[in-house]
Formats: sequence, structure tokens, C-alpha cells
Amino acid sequence: MPQLVSELLQVLQMGRPGVQEMALSAVSSIAAAAEQAFQPYTAQVLPVLQHFMQHPGKEHLLCRCRAVESAGILVSTLGAKDPVIGPHIAPMMQAVLAGYAAADSSEIREYSHTMFGNVARALGEEFAPYLGHVVGLAFTSCRQEDGAEFVGDDSSDSDGDEELCSDGSSDDEGGGRHFNVRTGVMDEKASATAALGCYAEACPHAFMPYAEGCLQVLTTMSQYWHEEARAAAFDSLMKLTLAAHKAFPPAAGEPVVLSEQARLLSEQVLPMLSSCIEDDCSKPAAGAAAAALAQLIKQLGRGAVGPTFLEGAANMAQLLLQDKAACQEVEDDDEDDAVDDEDVAAEEEDLLAAAADLLPALAASMGQDAYAAAFLGLHAEPLLARLRPQQPAALRAIAAGAAAEVAEALGGRVTPVVEPLLTLMLRELQTEEDINRRNAAFCAGLLVEASPEKAGQFVMPLLAALHGMFRPEEAAGARDNAVGAVGRILSSLPQGSLPLGQMLPVLLGALPLQEDL
Repeated sequence: MPQLVSELLQVLQMGRPGVQEMALSAVSSIAAAAEQAFQPYTAQVLPVLQHFMQHPGKEHLLCRCRAVESAGILVSTLGAKDPVIGPHIAPMMQAVLAGYAAADSSEIREYSHTMFGNVARALGEEFAPYLGHVVGLAFTSCRQEDGAEFVGDDSSDSDGDEELCSDGSSDDEGGGRHFNVRTGVMDEKASATAALGCYAEACPHAFMPYAEGCLQVLTTMSQYWHEEARAAAFDSLMKLTLAAHKAFPPAAGEPVVLSEQARLLSEQVLPMLSSCIEDDCSKPAAGAAAAALAQLIKQLGRGAVGPTFLEGAANMAQLLLQDKAACQEVEDDDEDDAVDDEDVAAEEEDLLAAAADLLPALAASMGQDAYAAAFLGLHAEPLLARLRPQQPAALRAIAAGAAAEVAEALGGRVTPVVEPLLTLMLRELQTEEDINRRNAAFCAGLLVEASPEKAGQFVMPLLAALHGMFRPEEAAGARDNAVGAVGRILSSLPQGSLPLGQMLPVLLGALPLQEDL
């Protein structure tokens, strides 16, 4: 990293604007990936970023954007208490706010909203003095006109515009009618929408005067034509509701009785999320809605969400697990060859992960008995199907993790599916992928703990499979979960039923745990 950072700084001092923009983008990527490991380079990089953040030249506009992005990432990853970056947060905020007002540029506004959100994450409640400046800017960005219109074959793009199909993909081949949209405004709206959620999450009490206006803006953005903005709206709606829940907490005890403020928000937000999961044809948007719904159900507390809604949420989780939600059944007749298979796979993984998060959230909110009935009746079979060998390894890993969380939440109530689950876990323990072995080990130990009698026939094969995960070259997280699984097996089965003389030296040799503490 030292040589890479040094070479990038040289480019930033002497390169052309286009090359400098790429170098600043590289700085952002390195800082985001390295996190705290980037700290030693902050003193060198920060003055360069500050220079570009205030550069007046139009040819350096995109460099300004990238510098603002990099500064926000540094603040977010290193934190407000960092001795180098901390004292510069206030001056950088002032500079970006001044540049925002002076530049009539969607790109500047987009990257500024993102930076403000990152600073809010770092400062928490200390971000409150900035709310009077940044919330109104976000509202204005979200409320502005797109300049979108339907155009025909003879139309030509104006500067900064792009022709998009109604699903948001580019229509480079022409023919028919399509959107002509200022894509910079589209990105600006998505960034502002996400920033509003960051502000609510960072300083819940101070944000409450803006809650009503924010709800109106986010409701509009949840119906926006582009999936990225809708996904940001669903995440921000969740954060807004939880901010009200934190600002006006319920009385102690269960079932949870929400405050009036949190109740009014949840009654409007929860149906929006469920409607998206049910009807939206975009996997990123539906995945964001499902993830937001899982967080709300979990964090609002047991009893805060009514049983009728929870039953509906359980049914929606079933559809997602079965691959039968609206977004999973859409067939793209005009398939875009430019769509990356990796992007498609990532969307499917994110969607399944969101569905998986719903299961333990439902267990926590419904209670063990009620959710056990829902799990066995609705979720067990499609979850087992997701673990079949024909499924991609990444999806199997997610399903194994979901099964583990359900077993942890329900305990002995998962007994009816212990045998088929352990059969599949044995296979996952022998796959090449670290994350699959890691999740399978965690799940297997919990299943044995939940139902030692049903798991009895699997114990020796499990121990043999887990033994291979104690080798030195095994990934630390996977080995840690293997240690946990063996520990659960030891504590769950009767004394004398296991070869302790062989097991204990191997188990103790893998201690202390490295990652999964």
C-alpha cells in the first residue's frame, strides 16, 4: 500500500484532470477497503483532497466530486475521534456546503449528500447542528423535476442526459419510445434519499422535527421509477421509524407498546415495505424492502407489530424462499447482453439474504411457539430446497446461515427437520467454500444441541467432517465455528458416549478463537 498511495499522490500533483479523477477514485476504493489500515496515510492524502474539494475550475468538476467522496469515506472509516481527520471535519463540512451552494451541478450535489451521510455516521448526535443545513438540501434534491420525457427515434440526447428504458436500463440501439432522463438528477435523488436515513439514524432526537416532511419525501421516493432510489427510500424509511422508536422509547416490558410517534410511522411504513416485496419487479428494491422489514420487526420488539401483519410477513418470506415473489418471476424478454452475470448473482444473493433475515426476526417478534408453527408450515421446505446440491454455493451458504439462526431461536422446536438439515450440513462441511463450511459448522452444532436424540446418528460423521476443519490452513472463522460445534456436541450428549481422549487435544489445540469470539 505505501508504494501505491505514493504513486497516486504523484499523479494527483501532476496529472491531467481525467487521470486525476481516476486516481481520486482509486484513493476512495483503497480507503474504503483498508479502513483503519489507511490511517497512516491520512496526513499525506488529506491536504490533496482539500485542494481538489475547493478547486474552482470546471475541468476539475469530477475531481471535486471524487475528493468529496474520498473525504467522506475517510471520516466514516476512521471516525470523528481520529487525531488527523477529526479536527478537519468541521472545515471540510463548511467547504462542501459552500461548494454545494456555488455549483449548479447534480454531480456535486450527489457526492455532497453522500459525504454528509458519512459524516453523520461518524459524528452521531454531534451531527445535529448540521441538520438545519443538510436536510433541506436533501428535500430539495428529492423534490426537483427529473426532466424525464418520452422521446421517439428522431430525438437526440442533450448534454448530461441519457436514454433509458422504463426499467432503468440504457437503450443504445434505438427504436420505439423510451425515457430521456437527466441521469445526474436520478443519482442525486438516490444519494439524497439515502442521506436522509443516515441523518435520522445518527441523531434521532434532533431529527424528529423533520420527521413529517421526511416521511412525505421518502414515501414519494419509494414510488420513484428507478430501483436504486426506491431501495434507498425503503432503507431510509426503516431508519426513520427506528429513530422515532429511539427518540420516544416505549415503557419497559413485553409486549412492547409503541409510543404514538413510533406507532404512526410504523403503521405507514410497514405496509409500504410489504407492498414492495409483494409487487415490485426489481430484485434490489424488493431486497431492500425485505431487509428493512426484518430490521423493523426485530428492533421494534415483541408485540410491537400485530399478529395479522406478522402472518403476512411470514407468507412473504415463504414466497422469497420459494423464488416466487414478483421480482423473481419477471422474465426479461429484451435481455440486455451488457448485464453482468455477477451482478445478477449478487442481486439474487442479496434478496435471499434479506429473506433469511426475516426468519429470526419473525421468531423474535412472534415468539417461539407461534413462529415454530410458521416455520414448519411455511419456511422449512423451501429452506431445505435452497440447500440442495443443485443450488449455487453462495445461496446454499446463506440458507445454512438462516437455518442456524432459526435453530438458535427455536431450540428443540426444530426437531422435525433436524435429520434432513443435518444430512445437508454434512455435505456443506466438505465443500470448498470457506463460508459454506463456516455456516454449516455453526448450524450443525446448534441442531445437535436442539435435539440430541434426533441428531445421534449423525454425531460421528459430523465429528469426522469437523475434524478436517481443524487443520492449520483452514480459514480462521470456519475453524472457530468448528470449535463451537464440537463444544456444543460435547455439552449435549451423555458422558461416555464420545471419544474424549481423541477430541479434547484437538479442540484445545484450536484455542483461542481467532475471529468468531
